[in-house]
Amino acid sequence: MNYKFLLFILFCFFIFYKVDAQNDFRAIASIESFKSRIAEESDSITSIESRFTQTKYIRLLSEKIISTGTFSYQKPDKVSLDYQSPVKYLIVINGNKIRIDSDGKTNTIDAGSNRIMEQMSSLI
Repeated sequence: MNYKFLLFILFCFFIFYKVDAQNDFRAIASIESFKSRIAEESDSITSIESRFTQTKYIRLLSEKIISTGTFSYQKPDKVSLDYQSPVKYLIVINGNKIRIDSDGKTNTIDAGSNRIMEQMSSLI
């Protein structure tokens, strides 16, 4: 789940700072001030929703697999990955519960009962 934190930091950076490397680049005067501002702004964000495109490269297949869908996050512990293509697939994390909908079947996992899943859930 570390990629979500990285995506969140990048999201905050692009929202609060104009990114124009050719004409408007300026160094950050104080890293501590920057980190403090990021922390303040992230506290005010209660939800995020974005469309995504995911490209997978699998060694056994000669072509790449491109998936599209919607990513949603809601504080404090809700995450949804809703794949639309090439097949419909839904992953919902709600606290310690993980629900997976695929091919008309729903599977629910209690992350609190599995140590590895509980650690992954705590990263959110």
